[in-house]
Amino acid sequence: VLIVLPLYPNTIDNFVYSVSLLNYTQISTIKLTAYWIVFVTLFAIGILKIILTKLKVEKVNKILIKLSIVMGISCVLFLTMTREVYAVVVAFLLLIIKGAILINYIKALG
Repeated sequence: VLIVLPLYPNTIDNFVYSVSLLNYTQISTIKLTAYWIVFVTLFAIGILKIILTKLKVEKVNKILIKLSIVMGISCVLFLTMTREVYAVVVAFLLLIIKGAILINYIKALG
């Protein structure tokens, strides 16, 4: 979601347009690389969690849950530091949804 949605500002002829991360050109290479690392890491953790849930591997799954929460918080903080306002809002909402799902999961376990 953070890669595809037009959440990043791109200024052309004194007009600000929202573009996706794929088309975000007015940024340094270091920041762009950092964005990709954070987003791909979150994506990879999600895929691993789905695979481990299907395989019913609980020990590693609990570690991935904690890692996912930490990476989500880090993503929100990183986007805040780089002043990507729309991306911060989306990342924060995704973190809130992840927390709500985690709370429901914990309640279901007893």
